[in-house]
Amino acid sequence: MKSRLKYFLNYITKFWAAILFFFFSCLLILLATVFNENFLLDILEKNNYYAGLHEVIQEQMSYQVVQAGFDEEVLENIFDDNMLRRSTAKVLDGLYDNSKIEISTTSIEEQLNLNIEEYVSKRGLAIDDEEAVNKFVKEMANIYVTNVGYSNTIEKVRNIFNEAYTAVFIGCIISGILLVITYLGTKYFFKERNIITSLLTAGILLVFFSFYIKENIDISNITIYTKLISTIISSYLSNILMIMEIVGIVFLVIGLLMMIIFNKIIDKLMEHKKVLNIILLVIWMIVIFLFSSQNGPKSTDTSNQVTKTFITITANITGNSYTEEELNNLVIDKTLIVRKTAHFLEYLILGILVINVLKDHLKINKKTLLYALLFCVVYAISDEIHQLFSAERTCRILDVFIDSLGASLGIFVYLVIYNYWQKHFKRKKKIKYMY
Repeated sequence: MKSRLKYFLNYITKFWAAILFFFFSCLLILLATVFNENFLLDILEKNNYYAGLHEVIQEQMSYQVVQAGFDEEVLENIFDDNMLRRSTAKVLDGLYDNSKIEISTTSIEEQLNLNIEEYVSKRGLAIDDEEAVNKFVKEMANIYVTNVGYSNTIEKVRNIFNEAYTAVFIGCIISGILLVITYLGTKYFFKERNIITSLLTAGILLVFFSFYIKENIDISNITIYTKLISTIISSYLSNILMIMEIVGIVFLVIGLLMMIIFNKIIDKLMEHKKVLNIILLVIWMIVIFLFSSQNGPKSTDTSNQVTKTFITITANITGNSYTEEELNNLVIDKTLIVRKTAHFLEYLILGILVINVLKDHLKINKKTLLYALLFCVVYAISDEIHQLFSAERTCRILDVFIDSLGASLGIFVYLVIYNYWQKHFKRKKKIKYMY
């Protein structure tokens, strides 16, 4: 009875620790993104936000200038992108520090008054209605404030935003403390490590959650307030989801490595090595089959997403930045290369897995290598034929050729490593056993 109760409690604590770790990870991601002012400022910079905002404000001011009977020259040098950066930073400082947001327009009003005086002087005119001019200047300043502060929306939500931050911060601390207590308790009472289960569970949930949102919400076409803001929100969410994916994948890799190291899973799997090799081959063949089952638009969307992620990660590493339009153009340019590279790599792995299975049943010689290559070529042909039955997909001889090259390289790489292993490691083992 005690052993059953202990087993049940052990299971419950593992489940509890896994959920806590996922919750703790999500809160940390929120703190590093949503509640990180520098993260948002970086998104604004990368999407050329200030130039876009400049155009919006300039357009609205130009309309008012025409209505007032002036020319657009009165708007020269009243503000620039650097001023917009400073004003935006001040607005965000107020949001994140929960302080009253006040945007100074003194320089705009002074420069606009000077421009109006110069405009009137050049034309030999006189200002008859000072009050009307002052009202016009205030309207221009108000346009600037309204756009930078988004109609005072940010000022209105800053209290709620900071309450949310406090809740997330406290939740992070509490979940972290509970997590440590749970791990220490499990290690003391059950002599087990819950960290592996937690890493794997959190990794799977983070990756799944990210992919689920991408599949069910068209983030790239979100429309909020204005086109400019919609672009920023789209990029903002895409970056957060990308971080979730990366963190999830890192958790999965670390969890699997820890499971292999601490549970000696490799030794257990090696007892059924031949069966495992066949299972791995079949799984990879199914993966290739599923990719070919995607219809044209879905396949293109998958390729575009992979290309976009790769370009974004590369840009972050190299310090480059692209606007949304530049990024989309790069994706269009590079997607074909990514698709063909994916074909090559798919069959490179297939070649390795096929020769690995044949090695368990046949001697490695020219005939075995030919069998492995022939298997890959036949599967590549069948794969292209299969694509004919997927909507808007085509059958290409070029892809069969690329697949065959990939398989050939995979078989060659496997052969080199296999021969090296046989000559060096096997020999060392024999010498060790002799002594």
